[in-house]
Amino acid sequence: MKRKICLFLFCCCFPLFAEKGSWNFNLTNDVVYYPFCDFIPGETHFSKISGPLDTAAIRITGQANYVIPTPLGSHWLLSDAHVTIQPSLQIVPVTMRSINKIIFTPFPFLEFEAGTSLGIGWNIGNIKGLTSLNEETRQYENLNTFSHYYYDFWFMGTFQFDTGAVIPGDWTHVVMLAQYQVIYKGITGLKDTGIYNWQTIPGQVKGLQYDAQVILAYQMPIVLYRAGIMTEFTAHYNGKDYGSFDENYDGDFTTILLSPFLQFKFENEDTLSVLCQFSNRRSFIENHKKLTEEMYLTKIGDEWFVNMIAVSWTHYF
Repeated sequence: MKRKICLFLFCCCFPLFAEKGSWNFNLTNDVVYYPFCDFIPGETHFSKISGPLDTAAIRITGQANYVIPTPLGSHWLLSDAHVTIQPSLQIVPVTMRSINKIIFTPFPFLEFEAGTSLGIGWNIGNIKGLTSLNEETRQYENLNTFSHYYYDFWFMGTFQFDTGAVIPGDWTHVVMLAQYQVIYKGITGLKDTGIYNWQTIPGQVKGLQYDAQVILAYQMPIVLYRAGIMTEFTAHYNGKDYGSFDENYDGDFTTILLSPFLQFKFENEDTLSVLCQFSNRRSFIENHKKLTEEMYLTKIGDEWFVNMIAVSWTHYF
């Protein structure tokens, strides 16, 4: 699946810049560039960049954090336990989402998160924020902004470890993070197997999904704060969510994202992150030109390609 607007999870999985018992605010601006890579029919292969620009995207997210101390004991592993309440508002040109999370950190290396979001979408010309597939005409049709809402809810666990915790020194920080999320997504007002487009990503369907992520990074006491690679796996648990499309479309296809990144940290604690993402997507027997055609094609392998180059800037207030 293409067009996943950059989330830069590696920025928010590491410790927050927030004092316990007080509100902290930040604003993140993402700019994403998608190079053009042709759809090539056939078994597993790589599709090289064939044009300078497929499309581009921007996203603005305002986030608040409130940290509540919940010490579980006097031992250093237990004394820093806390709960973070994290509401945010995400705006892109064709959608808007309210996101709310509660994060429990019982130990410095472990987090549990529960969250939900609700969004609205609209369409501007050929930029489609919210549409659904008409199976009779085989075309995506615009949905009414205030009759159909995007929603999701999830539970996530995160394990993170920094070698600097056991090997003192400014240059001994190898950061490792593993994260697993169970998430249910959908659009209100559609049938259970109704295919929809949300945030310009066609071919989506309501259902329970997983997102597993592993990050390995080296942290330095200089402006170039972190350098590493992020690996992500995401899919539906059950391909039958796609109904009759499952057999040919491969409903539980696993999308793999490989993302080398650099993160810069400045004196005022602002961060600038740069990421290049490689991904797989379904490869089909038939030739095609658009993502919106794929529900009626026959999947035969994987197509690897350069998905995006993204820049993210976060300012802390």
